[in-house]
This record gives sequence, structure tokens and C-alpha cells, in this order.
Amino acid sequence: MQYISTESYRSRSSSHIYGLDGLRTVAILGVFLYHMFPAVASGGFLGVSLFFTLTGYLMFVSCHKAWQKNQFHIVSFYQKRLRRIYPALLLTLLLTLFTAVYLLPDAARSSWQELSSILLGYNNWWQIAQDASYFTKITNASPFTHLWFLSIELQFYLIWPLFFLLYQKAKGKSGKGWIFLILFCLSVISGILMAFLYEPGQDPSRVYYGTDTRIFSLLLGVCLGMWQQNRPAQQELSLSGKKMRTGLAFLCLFATVALFFCLDGQHPVTYQGGMFLVNLLFILLLALVSDNRLAIGRLLEHPALSWLGRYSYEIYLCQYPILFYFNFLGYPQTVWYWALLQIVLTLLFAVLLHIITTQGASLLRQLNRPLERWLRVTTVILLLILSGCTLTSIPFSAMSGDEKQLQQELEQNRQQLENRLSDIFHANEQPTSKAPWQETPVLLSQELFEMNFPQAPEGTITVVGDSVMLGASPALQELLPDSIIDAKESRQLTDCIPIVQQLNSHGQLGDIIILEVGTNGPFKTADGQKLLDYLGPNRTIYWVNTYGKHLSWQQQVNTEIQTLADQYSNLHVIDWASIAPHHPEWFYHDGIHLNSDGQKAYAQFVITSIQ
Repeated sequence: MQYISTESYRSRSSSHIYGLDGLRTVAILGVFLYHMFPAVASGGFLGVSLFFTLTGYLMFVSCHKAWQKNQFHIVSFYQKRLRRIYPALLLTLLLTLFTAVYLLPDAARSSWQELSSILLGYNNWWQIAQDASYFTKITNASPFTHLWFLSIELQFYLIWPLFFLLYQKAKGKSGKGWIFLILFCLSVISGILMAFLYEPGQDPSRVYYGTDTRIFSLLLGVCLGMWQQNRPAQQELSLSGKKMRTGLAFLCLFATVALFFCLDGQHPVTYQGGMFLVNLLFILLLALVSDNRLAIGRLLEHPALSWLGRYSYEIYLCQYPILFYFNFLGYPQTVWYWALLQIVLTLLFAVLLHIITTQGASLLRQLNRPLERWLRVTTVILLLILSGCTLTSIPFSAMSGDEKQLQQELEQNRQQLENRLSDIFHANEQPTSKAPWQETPVLLSQELFEMNFPQAPEGTITVVGDSVMLGASPALQELLPDSIIDAKESRQLTDCIPIVQQLNSHGQLGDIIILEVGTNGPFKTADGQKLLDYLGPNRTIYWVNTYGKHLSWQQQVNTEIQTLADQYSNLHVIDWASIAPHHPEWFYHDGIHLNSDGQKAYAQFVITSIQ
């Protein structure tokens, strides 16, 4: 979020940059929609990239203006950033933790480790180390997942004065041109690093959270500011020139909004150059909007857009915790009145947070001196008491005892399944220089598919699932000793086609298939159709639907599964979601994964359903 106050730009002088709050509004709407309706606004996460671009741009513009007035000082630079960021952040953390500890203790998943990473500005790397996915986070869910973004900004603020001083101390236009070129090359390297570190089929959180793979957005914004400052004086545009550039600006704005609804955060193209190209689009949009010769910037100064833009930081801080608790309590945003209530509460808390942290001191000074002093002392005492009581209730680690046991069980089961599959694959191994999933394209014709690979024995049952199936795999293997089970944590439906390709290439894809995917996030009907078309009409397929006590996309996933079952006559639904809610004693604390009793019940339920 760009935290440089825009009050300094509000005078209608020639130096005023129009439309920046409007662009913030576009960015926060993208993020807002993505958090609330990820299946609809699947590319809304790009709003974060737009914020990064604005941050880099305004960072250079504000610092350069201060330098020209001989008012740039490193100490004051950091003081301004800290004053803008931390008061609102600390209040948000405190109120969210208070809610978790005292009002919703079952939702208290945060720890001192997480809080330290947020306050010290390395939360993005902490989440990477925790294997926490922004796209599929279901266990150890935290109302602070979104604050990875703030850490990247804090890290950028830490190194920015060095870059800025190098730029200002560079001699002449050629020296400044070299600094510009270095920063632009660093941004390109960052984009290349994102593509290089991204592993198709794996969770993209490493490249999504990483400072090294996201800093190109900030650097490109800086480069735009440098370019504008060093370009020759602008000449008046002709009417046709204004129309052409204004039309291009609206086209960029339309493309930005369209990408919020079209781009997929799980698609390889997003990380293999797609996000970098989108940021170039943002640079073009920002360059056109900030051109005061065009009308687009003034149009984005509409009071409603400017109002939302001014509160964008506070909206970003508040929305995710509110959304988290609503989902935890079972009030999903898919119901319109719950969604409306979440929107109203987010805006209300954002406004209050902004007033308290930016105008609170000035409001107090308007009171008479004794009353002002009394209110200050009382507020400090209450905050200290509230903070002390709340923070002493926060554990050092977010992982409880049963979760450690679950983690050990899943790791042990994973090793056993991998060893068993490895033995089977080696027994059927054919000389090849490629991995099985590299040998064969996705074939949608069952006849072509089956003529290329050995057939599994008739009656073979193949199971493909995620961590729920992984936990229950020993119990299921005991009841179906000859079945082939491939299950893994964090597995999504899009991962399943290369998996069934590999199984089939070794003759281990049976004529009875049991699928259990959907726990880690919603999927599109088209992706389910691709998998089912791949398996073909000659196999009997069972799909275990999804259950999670606080799983926000359960209904969406199960609706998709039922839609597919209505389309494919050989697909049958195992309705786990109908029985699981009546047996909370079967589950670990997260309400998703199964304890030993639940694993046995789950396996028996699956067997009974396919019989």
C-alpha cells in the first residue's frame, strides 16, 4: 500500500499529480474482491502489484521534491514512514488478537513468531518458511496472512535512501542515466528470477511472497519517476494527440480491471513473465494518468474514488481479519447480506482507524488542557492493560500438540506411500530418458490413451487425494490392500492430470478411481472436465466431496463436484460432507484432518460407498 500521504499533492498547483488516489482505489478494489470472491476476481491479487508500482513511483517523486527544497533527511524519512505505518498496524494487530483470544479462542492461531515477523518486517519470508500458501491456506489459518505485503514495503523502505542518495550524487544526466539503467536491469532480473524459481504444478507462494521475485514492481515505479524527472520539458499536445493518449489510458484501465477477473494466480503464465508484463501495463497506465495534459487524471479525482484511495491502507489492514472471522463463524461472503455486512464493517473500521491514527492527536489538542491530559493518560493505561492481557495469552508457536502429531502422521504416511509407489514403478519400469509425465501429452481420447500404456489388472482401485486422504491412507490400505494410493499435502485438482498420467504409464491406473481433491481450494468446472475426460468413460469414478469446519470454499467445491457428476454418468459422489459434521470427535483441532478414529470411519465410509 502506498503510505506516502497525498495531502502534499492536493493543492491545485502545476506540480499536483492527479489521479493517484483513483489508482489506489482501483488497486484496493482488486484486492478487496479477490479476498471476498477469489473464484470470481481470480486476478484481483494484481492490485498488490499496482500498489507496489505506486509506492515506488511516489517514493521517488516525494523524495525528489524534498531534495530540491533541501528538506530530505534520512532520519525524517524513516520517521514519516514509521508514523504512517505502525500506529494503524499496531491497533489492527491488537484488536484482532483481542478478538481471537477472548471472543473466538478457537480461532487464536497467531503466535509470537508470527507477530515478530510482522513487526520486524520479514513476515513474507516467515510465511515462506512456514510453507504458508496465500492461495490455499487452510490449516493454521491466520487473520494476518495478507501482511506479507507490508514486509516487502518495509524492506524496500530500508534500502531506498541508499538508492536515492546514489541517484542524487550521480554527476550529470549520464550518471543519473546509469543509476536508472541499473535499477531497470535489477527489475528485469527480479522478473527473470520469478520465472526461474517458479515450479509448474507446485504451490507458487515462494515466488509470490519473495522480496527478490516481487521487487520489480517497486523498482519499475521508481524508474518511471526517474524518467519523468529527466525527460525534456513537455510541450502542449494537439487535440488528436490528447484523444489518442486518453483513449490509450482508458484502454489500460479497462485491461487492468479485466485482468482482475481473468488472470489466475495458480496459472504458470502468471509467474513465467505474465506478472512482469502486467506491471509494464501498470507503468504505462501510471505514466498516462500522471500526465497533467490529459483529462484521465482529473477524472480519477472523482470524490468517491479519492475517498476510497485515501483510506486504502486502512481498508487493506482491516478487511482480511474481518473476512477471516466471518468465515470462521460460518457466515460466508457468498451470501449477499453477509458480504454486505463485511463491506460495511471494513469501511467503518478503516475510517475509524484512519481518524484515530492520523488525526487523534490534533483532535485531543482541541480540548481544554486538563481534559486532554486526562484522556491521554487514560487511553495509554487502557491500551497497556489490554495489550498486556492479550499478548500474555499468545503462544510462542502457533502449532498445538495435536497439530504436531498430525504433521508427524502425514509425513510418515507420505514416506510409506512414496516407497510403495516407487517399488511398484520400478517393477514396471521401462527404459526412458524422460519423466513419465513428460513422455505423454494430456490425451482426451480414451482409446488413444489406453493403446499407449500397459493396462492395470481388472478390478484395480486407484486412489488420488490430498492431505485428508493421506492421513486416512493406512486405514484405507488395510481395507483395500491391493489398491494404489497417491496422496499428498496441499494437492489441488490441477495437479491430478500429471499424477494420473504417471500412474497410467506404469499400468497402475485402475478401472475404479477414487478422487479426493478440493480441500485446498476451489477449482473451475473446466479443470474437472479435463481430468474426467482424461480418465475416460470406461472407468468407474468416485469423488469424495469436501468437508471442513471452517472451510470457506466447501459449498463451492461440492457444488462443482455435483455439477460434474450430473454431466458424467460414470462419476459418483461419495457424500462425506453429509456425515462428517455430525462427528466432531473424528477430527483434529482444524476441523478438516482426521484423528485415528476418524481415519478408520472415513475409510469404512468410502468402502461402503463404492460397494
